[in-house]
Amino acid sequence: INAEYMGIFLMKNQEVVSFPTELFDEKLLFFFQCPICLNFPNPEKAYDHAQCGKIFCSKCCEDWCFKKFICPTCNQQSSSSKEEFRMIKMWNKTVYQIMNYLKVKCPTTLTPKVDPDSTDKSVCSWKNELSLLKDHMKECDYINAFCKWGCNIEMQRKKLKVHEQTSCDLRHILCEYCSQTCRYNLIKMHLMKDCGTVSYTHLRAHETLRYLVCRLLLEKK
Repeated sequence: INAEYMGIFLMKNQEVVSFPTELFDEKLLFFFQCPICLNFPNPEKAYDHAQCGKIFCSKCCEDWCFKKFICPTCNQQSSSSKEEFRMIKMWNKTVYQIMNYLKVKCPTTLTPKVDPDSTDKSVCSWKNELSLLKDHMKECDYINAFCKWGCNIEMQRKKLKVHEQTSCDLRHILCEYCSQTCRYNLIKMHLMKDCGTVSYTHLRAHETLRYLVCRLLLEKK
């Protein structure tokens, strides 16, 4: 299971079917592993078998148990899967709560995206209850996200904040002369046409944006 895939689903409030066992350090983990895929089922969508009590993730239950009407662990066969396989969230509150209380690490620790040329080799150190993982993924600085200004740049959130504030050409900035907001890449057009508080004696002689905002080149009326 890819950490980016998992993170995107969690941030969009879509449920992940199961989690890699490497995220957990608990000794009780073995009792909750899905016997088919060997991952840790998401308690929100996990099923258990009424006869043997074994827990399955929803995907494995749909692909195997609901079609074959048989438990792969105890080989108990039934006429209806709905009678034998039940959602633990509804039928087994104790197991549901125990699974949510297990300590889990941030999924980005499995596939850390570390720039080989960067001096920052740190990874996310978050570790808490599984029930809090979804909220963490919405704020984790180590998961990739797209720039909020729409430039299609994708990078880690901790770097993205700097990009959005200082580097993105589509970021919104405040004109220091008229206090209007415009995009950074449109500041030249704004100064030439919309802003009526400055004169432009030397603007045409300079082509780069950094000169256009230089106070030495802009004379207030």
